[in-house]
Amino acid sequence: MEEPVELGEMNSNPALIQLHLQTQLTQLQNQLTQLQTKLTQLRTQLTQLQTQLTQLKTQLTHLKTQLNQLKTQLTQLKTQLNQLKTLPTPP
Repeated sequence: MEEPVELGEMNSNPALIQLHLQTQLTQLQNQLTQLQTKLTQLRTQLTQLQTQLTQLKTQLTHLKTQLNQLKTQLTQLKTQLNQLKTLPTPP
């Protein structure tokens, strides 16, 4: 672990200042790399979620179509039932 440097000592020693700044730069570069990695992961997740949303919309459309077909069939069956009710009963 890096030993703390007295402020006065750092101010009087350009090599220590350069080392300190280089250390900070390295830390910032590491943070940037981590953030870029996280951003890439989030973009990948977003793409996956968009794909899932598209699939769900497609499924919903299909289910709506099936529902409409079933409603049509139900209406036809009701019509047939009403027609049967109007037929004369045999003696």
